[in-house]
Amino acid sequence: MIKLSIVTINLNNSVGLEKTIKSVAAQTYAGIEYIVIDGNSTDSSISVIESLSAHISYWVSEKDSGLYDAMNKGLKQASGEYVFFLNSADTLWSPTTIGELLNQANGEDIIYGNISCKVGNKIKELKSNPFIQFYKQYQHDLPPHPAMLIKRNLINSFGGFDTNYKIIADVVVIAKMFSYPSTTYKYVDANVTCFDMMGVSSSKQNQQSIYLERKRFITECFPQFLASFERIYAKSNKLKRVLHKIKNLRG
Repeated sequence: MIKLSIVTINLNNSVGLEKTIKSVAAQTYAGIEYIVIDGNSTDSSISVIESLSAHISYWVSEKDSGLYDAMNKGLKQASGEYVFFLNSADTLWSPTTIGELLNQANGEDIIYGNISCKVGNKIKELKSNPFIQFYKQYQHDLPPHPAMLIKRNLINSFGGFDTNYKIIADVVVIAKMFSYPSTTYKYVDANVTCFDMMGVSSSKQNQQSIYLERKRFITECFPQFLASFERIYAKSNKLKRVLHKIKNLRG
């Protein structure tokens, strides 16, 4: 059986954390190591962890330097062949999700599927791209980390999450992993995670910072993709403005 380490980070989100832990506890797949890294929460998060500790392999509550520092702490504790980052308030799609993914694994470096987002009372599915060729061209639609099971040795070979990036360190390491033609992967057309839209990267206030961090990353590491990056972002922002105007006209 393939061993999977699931890492959850949390800071003052006891309600979301409880949902996340329970979704992991409900998995029918037996080979799960579950790690919870709490950033010294001052709400009832520790009480939640203690009450559900039977489902947790390792946990700690201490100050950190941000979400990616916390994710690196979880990665350091992981011992599974694959590692999966399921942040507080995110939940696995169904009790059979992990088993369905790993039962299709054949030694690939990365196994990934789709995520879904709850928007109001509706669930919106966000399909991942089945074909990744970041080493040939700039791709803005890389699979999101809440949909990815990654070989621990692979992500460690890239140094984990670069904490010089405050918002997009997950995008950075994913892009680096897919920048190597030798990286093997398998896309599974199934929902993996129900994603919490209240996260840092989903905040409208952070979109300018995300753009600047992405531009810095592309400029420093993949300058050959800079023109493509700017073109895709310009098109994306133009579309957002058009949709916003339509929404305002409809009231």
